[in-house]
Amino acid sequence: MEHLTWRRGGAEDEPLLLTLLAASKAGEFAPLGWSRQQLQPLLAMQFRARKQSYAQAFPEAMNMILCLDGTPVGRHLVDRRPDCFRSVDLAVLPEYRNRGIGTWALRQMQQLASLESLAFRLRVVKTNQALRLYERIGFIRVSNDDSSWELEWQAQDTVQRRILASG
Repeated sequence: MEHLTWRRGGAEDEPLLLTLLAASKAGEFAPLGWSRQQLQPLLAMQFRARKQSYAQAFPEAMNMILCLDGTPVGRHLVDRRPDCFRSVDLAVLPEYRNRGIGTWALRQMQQLASLESLAFRLRVVKTNQALRLYERIGFIRVSNDDSSWELEWQAQDTVQRRILASG
């Protein structure tokens, strides 16, 4: 039986985070035909830029390392805002995808959002296959731009409390 847990991320997780970034960018970089060695400086630069961007935009975000039977296999970066939880980045190593790890991570945050009577929000690129997962576990599309959807999940009791409070 596979056992899923999470722990707070730290500096020792940077190799994992770099590997997750490389996996997420593989499709973008494939047309270049570059070797792994040629891609390393570009990936390192993008990694530093993303890390700095996240630190500036989400300084208090929870950096959760997702573990399967104790092995780090992914990351979920979640920001706590006054009105919601926001999923900033959710990534699982390719060899561990389709095992329910992402679903588990999202459901953990749904439980927390429900306990605090808050919405849980995220943004997803319109072409991302994860959109089906998000909608399957209760997220709804609330807005969009040219390339992405803003999705939101709220516990049913939270919705009912807000309706009662406004009526």
